[in-house]
Formats: sequence, structure tokens, C-alpha cells
Amino acid sequence: MNEVRAIRKEFEDIIHQFFSNEQREKLLKFLDYLDELGFFTAPASTKWHNAFDGGLAQHSLNVAKVAIELYSVLKPDIPIQKVVFVGLFHDVGKVGLYNNPTYVKTEEGYKKGCRINHASLSLYHLSKFFDLDEDEIHAILYHNGLYDGLGDELKNNEKPLTLILHWADMWVSRFIDERRSDS
Repeated sequence: MNEVRAIRKEFEDIIHQFFSNEQREKLLKFLDYLDELGFFTAPASTKWHNAFDGGLAQHSLNVAKVAIELYSVLKPDIPIQKVVFVGLFHDVGKVGLYNNPTYVKTEEGYKKGCRINHASLSLYHLSKFFDLDEDEIHAILYHNGLYDGLGDELKNNEKPLTLILHWADMWVSRFIDERRSDS
């Protein structure tokens, strides 16, 4: 339980660093909502990266941190708050729905539960609290790039926020998150 609190505290620290008081209040309420859904104890995947309790929140923190680094190098004409926001919350849909998690813990590990695309579910959860703009929706919906079924719609329609999130997510899931040796 201490690890869950420590990860949540890291989320809160990043939120306090990059967002105004008004934005913080809404973001902290969203963290409470995510806590109820099991975000801070969920795995990031069933077997590929961070497939352990708390792996999803740790993955999301890692993505936000790498996205901030990319932003500082690339200096795109977008607010840093958008980069931090999509980095932290791009995968919240991986918690699934209330009482229908995406990943169900079994004795053998995790198995798939809820079968709705996690990017779509992320937008569902986020839309309960935030009025997302087109760039934020685009970034979250297409953050897996050409690696999922939505990728064809992305070709020749890339946007800076989407690419920063995609690159950060790919880098983290391949080189920073804990991976299985056979993946």
C-alpha cells in the first residue's frame, strides 16, 4: 500500500509543478476517481510491460517524464501542460469499466477482461471530468500509432502532441518499463 501512495504522490507532485490551482483541483478529483477504479494497483499489460500490480500508474509516470524531456528538446508550439496531461492519463482506459476491469488477476497472472479499446475507454473516463480539445483527443486516441487498428487513420495526419506521446509511450514500454524476457 505504501508503493501505491508513493506513486500517487508522484502524480500529485507533477500536477502541482505544471498546473494552475484551478486545474489542480480538477486533476486531483480525477485522481480520486482513478483510485476508486483501481488505476494505482492495475498492471500496464497482461504480459508485455509492467505486468504487475501498480504497473499502469508507474508506466504513466514514466511516459509523462519522457514526454516532458522530448518537449524540452523539440520545443513544439504547444503548452507543456498538454504534454504532461496526455502523458499521465493516456492509458487510464486500461482500468476498464467499474466492476469490469481490463486485466483480471488470476493465479497464473493477468488475463483480459473488458474488451473495449483502452484508448477509447481513456477518452470515456477523461470526458467525465475534462473538456478535451481536438489535439488531446487525437493524441490519446492514436498514441499507439500504427500498432493498433486505428493506425490507418493516423497516416499523414500526425500532430506534434500525438507524436510526442507516441514516442514517449513506445520508448518507455520498450526500454524503461519492466519487460518479460520472452517478449
